[in-house]
Amino acid sequence: MDHYLEIRVLPDPEFSSEMLMAALFAKL
Repeated sequence: MDHYLEIRVLPDPEFSSEMLMAALFAKL
């Protein structure tokens, strides 16, 4: 859920994708 929230907050889709991956790896 946190990942989805971060994606929605970010305006750029590509950037959000990279941030999502980074956030996922950071959480893991």
